[in-house]
Amino acid sequence: MPNFELQDAPGFEGRFRVVPVVPLAPTEDERLFVRRLEQLMDFLADLGDPNDPLARIKLAARADVLGRLRTVATAFVAEQVAPADAVRAIYVIQGRWQAAVDQIRELPFAVEELNAQGQVIPRGGTAPTCDLRITVFNQPIGTAKLDFKVDVDRTLTIIKVVLGKSGARWRTRSRNAYDKRRRANYIHQLAGIARVGLQGREPSLTTLASQSLLSLRQEFVAMEAGTVKNRYLRRLGWRCLVAAILSGGGYYLCRVGGPVDWPVPYAFRNFFLLTAGTAVGTWLSFSLRRVILTFLDLAALEEDQMDPTNRVLFIIALASVVGLLFWAGAVSIGIGDFQSGPAIFRYGAWALLMGLLLGIAERAMATAVSKRATDFAGAIGGK
Repeated sequence: MPNFELQDAPGFEGRFRVVPVVPLAPTEDERLFVRRLEQLMDFLADLGDPNDPLARIKLAARADVLGRLRTVATAFVAEQVAPADAVRAIYVIQGRWQAAVDQIRELPFAVEELNAQGQVIPRGGTAPTCDLRITVFNQPIGTAKLDFKVDVDRTLTIIKVVLGKSGARWRTRSRNAYDKRRRANYIHQLAGIARVGLQGREPSLTTLASQSLLSLRQEFVAMEAGTVKNRYLRRLGWRCLVAAILSGGGYYLCRVGGPVDWPVPYAFRNFFLLTAGTAVGTWLSFSLRRVILTFLDLAALEEDQMDPTNRVLFIIALASVVGLLFWAGAVSIGIGDFQSGPAIFRYGAWALLMGLLLGIAERAMATAVSKRATDFAGAIGGK
């Protein structure tokens, strides 16, 4: 029968003690082991302010130390190791703990995962990761770590934007749950990479973490770029389709009303074909410009940050301004047999084609209209 046994002890999770179970007087080495084990447990109990990120990092290091202590204590109880050797093992473990604490105090960053309520997820926790918290301490930080920290922040932002709330009411609960799991998985992977690159002391670890971060970004693009692009194309396509249908309806009403009933709308009837073509051209423009999406493109498909509705309205308004310039003869261009001017609006096909081209060349059109307006205003001022 063993002379000692392990018992759980009050204080913190994982704390235990070695107590005698037979009425025999323990030897001096056995008493020293029990006493040193209890002293080390008291030492491990003090982690500082529990709200301090360093204390939460120490908690993970303490779990590792407790595992080593339990291994030694189990061997001691089973009489598989001499008491004197068990005492020496206690000193070695205490040295490891002190070295770990000293290393933690020198950390320039602390990376923590947060749940949906913004609370820190303990290491080994099962709650889905919704965000990261990177705490910066007053320690010297190298350029490589600073650049890596910026890349991690940018990556986290893009993941949260791309896999955030879509706002679509038709999405099922299972689809929303699936998106949350994907987001949690990406952020959890990012947290592991950030810990290696930011909390590791060796410069080579930052280099390794940077390569891992690049690999994560490539995986994210491969898995999510198609979904992001097609989702935006659908959103933009519906709005372009509505605009084209409304413009086509306006053209039809003008043709039905005729020049007698609606003389003014009938005179400008081909402007409706112009705007219908512009709406279709706007949808084609995105498909032609954004053939391949990069990681940074996923968060901002359009540099001007316009939503699809405002984009379609804005481009249609610009195309109408260009149409008025042609109508008034202020601008004249020619491509093959195509000649601009008032005569262009006598042919609906020409107006439709012009709208398509203006929609496809939306960026150049915005610059050209702005320049023409500036020249006109400058001429008024006598410049």
